[in-house]
Amino acid sequence: MIQHLVILANELAGGSEADLAILDLALVTFWSLARLGEVTYDPRKGGPHGIFPGDVIISSNGSLATIELKESKTARPGESQFLKVRKMPNLLCPIKALQRRLSTLVPDERLFSFVEFNKRTDLTKYVVRKRLAEVWEGSELHGLSGHLFRVGGASFHNALGVPTARICEIGRWASFSYKLYIREYTAADLSHALNLLAKLDLQWNLSST
Repeated sequence: MIQHLVILANELAGGSEADLAILDLALVTFWSLARLGEVTYDPRKGGPHGIFPGDVIISSNGSLATIELKESKTARPGESQFLKVRKMPNLLCPIKALQRRLSTLVPDERLFSFVEFNKRTDLTKYVVRKRLAEVWEGSELHGLSGHLFRVGGASFHNALGVPTARICEIGRWASFSYKLYIREYTAADLSHALNLLAKLDLQWNLSST
């Protein structure tokens, strides 16, 4: 599942402004175990819903970020929930993704949006899912969807031995429903994912020196 993120990064990083926004959204969604509908714009709702710059807080040392969700599938009316992500020393870093988005915005513009032909466009679930499918199918990976981020993120945390209570806290699960999202890693799967991350870390460090 880490490899699916790498494929996205390799394909989208050199793409259009829309591609760059989709990549940043994907990175934040995966590491925060968010639902795609929580971070995209729903034109059917209208009004000032969604995530705005003021909803994002990045720690002074840049190691941790919190995103306030004022509307969430599992939240009570008027209740906020929070996504949390941590810095990573490679191109899959969700903090860098947030910083890239914030650098392009003014306060009343949604976090995951882009400017093309002098017009700002908010990312919708349909647009994101369509582009993700195009990228993955181009790499002969069929049947994947945006749901992979929540499943993939939860499964990777589980494979790393993160306690169940912590996974539920990150993913904002209040019951055993989190089990529906866990896909077991084999020893080979985990080794491959960790080796891939280590390689990305090394490449990132070399490019920064």
